[in-house]
Amino acid sequence: MKRLLLLALLLLAAILIPFVLWGDWISEHCSAAWLQSWGRWAWAIGIALLIADLLLPIPGTLVQSSLGLIYGFGLGGLIACLGSLLSGLIAYELCSRHGRALALRLCSEAELQRVQRWLERQGGALVVALSRSLPVLTEAVACIAGLVRMPRPRFLLALACGSLPTAFLYAGIGAMGRETPALAMGASLLAPCLLWLLAQRLLPKTRAS
Repeated sequence: MKRLLLLALLLLAAILIPFVLWGDWISEHCSAAWLQSWGRWAWAIGIALLIADLLLPIPGTLVQSSLGLIYGFGLGGLIACLGSLLSGLIAYELCSRHGRALALRLCSEAELQRVQRWLERQGGALVVALSRSLPVLTEAVACIAGLVRMPRPRFLLALACGSLPTAFLYAGIGAMGRETPALAMGASLLAPCLLWLLAQRLLPKTRAS
């Protein structure tokens, strides 16, 4: 268990250390004005920033709001959602395919399986969905899901349940030209729960496919 805790701490440190070192500078370069300076490629830069959140302290909700301000609620929300989905999927795949060998140097296969069983019992997919609106946990949870090899269809469904409402909520706030209020955070936590409850009906079909 101590080695599992060490692994979790290393994941958090890998995310938090860049935030401490470059957080302010990066935040200044995620504004709508900075994205607009890229002209017609603003959407691609926005997606790239959301993916870069895996390694750098990118304020994802600020990027999503900026995309909403530039492109409006509909298109901005779609772009923000695509960036969030790609970010989560890349984190999952990298850790599933290449991170597990490193993780096994710190803990045993049995310990990783224990985490997987715990996530299954405690609603790991719901944790994935909820994490898409939370700083730091967004990347860490996706990485852990990959390390313990949560079933890919289940992870993707949970990822979509979390990314979709979060992206459109913050894009909507950006489209209205407002800062991200506490109400948006609360809604971005509640909406994935509701979506996941509905999406669970798809899981038997997903597992069979």
